[in-house]
Amino acid sequence: MSGPGIPQEACARLFEAARFAESAWNRQPWRFVLGRCADPTYETLAAALAEANRAKAATAVALVLATVRTTDEAGERIRGTEYELGLAVGALTARARAEGLHVRQYGGFDRAAVRSALQVPDSHALVTVIGLRWARPDRGPATRMSLSDLVFSGRWGTPADLATGKRRFSAESRY
Repeated sequence: MSGPGIPQEACARLFEAARFAESAWNRQPWRFVLGRCADPTYETLAAALAEANRAKAATAVALVLATVRTTDEAGERIRGTEYELGLAVGALTARARAEGLHVRQYGGFDRAAVRSALQVPDSHALVTVIGLRWARPDRGPATRMSLSDLVFSGRWGTPADLATGKRRFSAESRY
């Protein structure tokens, strides 16, 4: 770990941002488990990370387990909740950046060990562990794909003309 821990007030702001993310029927299916600095939850999450992820998370001042409810009370599958978790994590990430934190998500971790140690119910999928560390000012933004690789119009693979503001219309792209 490097740098000071995350103050309680800053943590509250991160999770407030997640709490207000869009949610179908306001069901808010996401749940988080916070481990700060060297508390037992942090140690549980760090130990469960795959070896390469554990090395990358060595500078994290907090680790957060992100879970999502996938079944209702009757055990029936709830659709779309993973998307809602993504919105909540996106809101948390944006707030974390505003607080001066860098966010990295780790999908490689021992879910069975975490579920058992933290007593996460079977109704929730364990999706990712989020590492939070203080951002280093000497690092620039990550290289990203171009918009022409990400945004299509008319048909798959045809880049949308975003540079000039022209809009192509097709039966598939009315919205």
